Amino acid sequence: MAAQRVDIVEVGPRDGLQNEDRVLSVPERVELIDRAISAGIRRIEAVSFVNPRRVPQMAGAEEVMAEVRRLPGVSYIGLVLNRKGLDRALRAGVDEVNIAIPATDEFCRRNQGCTVEEMLAAYDDIARAAAADGMPVSVTVSTAFGCPFEGETEPERVVEIARRAADAGAVEIALADTIGVGVPRQVAELVRKVGGIAGGAGLRCHFHNTRNTGYANALAAHEHGVTVLDASVGGFGGCPFAPAATGNIATEDLLYMLHRSGVQTGIDLDAVSQTGTWLGTRLDKDLRPSWAARERSRDEHPAAARGAPETGPGASRPSLATLRGVFHCYSGGPWSPRWRRGETTPLAPGAARSPASAGRSVAIRPREHHLATAASTKHLFVTGGVAPVSGRV
Repeated sequence: MAAQRVDIVEVGPRDGLQNEDRVLSVPERVELIDRAISAGIRRIEAVSFVNPRRVPQMAGAEEVMAEVRRLPGVSYIGLVLNRKGLDRALRAGVDEVNIAIPATDEFCRRNQGCTVEEMLAAYDDIARAAAADGMPVSVTVSTAFGCPFEGETEPERVVEIARRAADAGAVEIALADTIGVGVPRQVAELVRKVGGIAGGAGLRCHFHNTRNTGYANALAAHEHGVTVLDASVGGFGGCPFAPAATGNIATEDLLYMLHRSGVQTGIDLDAVSQTGTWLGTRLDKDLRPSWAARERSRDEHPAAARGAPETGPGASRPSLATLRGVFHCYSGGPWSPRWRRGETTPLAPGAARSPASAGRSVAIRPREHHLATAASTKHLFVTGGVAPVSGRV
């Protein structure tokens, strides 16, 4: 039965930033966290205690934790992968630690330098030490729906990892679709199976929107009893060690869906939307106004309120997350960082280049659909529709 309230874990300060080219400063990361708190978010994945040489975006975790506001009811989560990371997290004063355990050996080797069995052994050690210090531990089972190296992930493998995590004292188990390959039916099946063995551990879900199924998956998880969902403001995120993995589901779009469905979150959608725009400027990326901003602009653009096509000055712009999904759906190919920066990108198989492109635009026409970028006109053309884009996408 679907719950009438869902708690959001804001993962933008960690998962949202770890795959970005621009490394934010400690003050910028603290401001991002502060904005999340001001919007009403109460659980925030703030930092990662990993090797900064491997993930330079997460350097300075201790400095971030030293500067964040400490408020009643606000819980800061730190990602740890080994005992050294746990020791750093305890000294830094996080409120929770989260441990990622991949469901497949190849991803585990590339991401964490060990096998799944070795990671489970490391988790047992971390869990014992954390319990002795009174620190709550959650476990994220990554690649729970599919692996970029091994393909499909067997549900029984995920269930076994979740069982061992719960037996060792995890207070919460998160099922993560690391590369965005899951679909609602898989979500329902895995939530049911893991829920059956989790004991007293809560369930959480973490989705990426690589193939535009992230929000449908979040809704499916909610409808099957999950009351905690991860999201990243602006839809930023991805894994440095997972090829073609794109952003998390956007916090503002998840909030819009939940609020319109009558689900309470206690979070201010407008404030989160504004934070997404702010973060986009810090990362040198352009985001379309969120649903909250569109609602506020209805008086200025009555045609949009009537459902007329939103074209011309002031029309809404597609988000990066939406563009990624469109590129996947209509080209059949992965989201290209070169294309994202407005540069030339190879066409997908079966696509045709427009004679008018002349190095300025790319027209992709698989399955009779159209997708083109035109830097000269700063417009994105999708299946006959036109949406202004501020700057290059």
